[in-house]
Amino acid sequence: MTRVVDDDGAQGERREKVLEAADGAALTVELVEVDRGYLLDQVQKFPDDMLEALTEADDPEEAERRAEEENVMSGLDGSTIDAFESICARGIEHKDLTSQHIEQMVGAFGLEVLFPIGAEIMEISMGDDGGVTDFHEPN
Repeated sequence: MTRVVDDDGAQGERREKVLEAADGAALTVELVEVDRGYLLDQVQKFPDDMLEALTEADDPEEAERRAEEENVMSGLDGSTIDAFESICARGIEHKDLTSQHIEQMVGAFGLEVLFPIGAEIMEISMGDDGGVTDFHEPN
């Protein structure tokens, strides 16, 4: 039984990405899963049209394209931006940076960076339904 529910050491999906500043400075970070409950609490803050663009897209690139086509970014408010920043702050890791450093960095992201990174973190977080794969009557 322990093996079925014990996921010690499981880190989930991680994706390496490079963040680049206007002056060319670059930092390689990892995008990681965010707790699904927390993520869903943040997603509730999104406007309906943004939520629709995200949920109907097959991948983060399509979500970004749909959001641009539907001009979703024009209706953003502080709550939505805070939700995206919060998702990104929890979903970005770097071995040499503290969570405070990450939060400061995320606060400096432009919307053209914040939205696709947030969408990719959401994809990572919602893509894996966990290690328990079935529920049924005993044989």
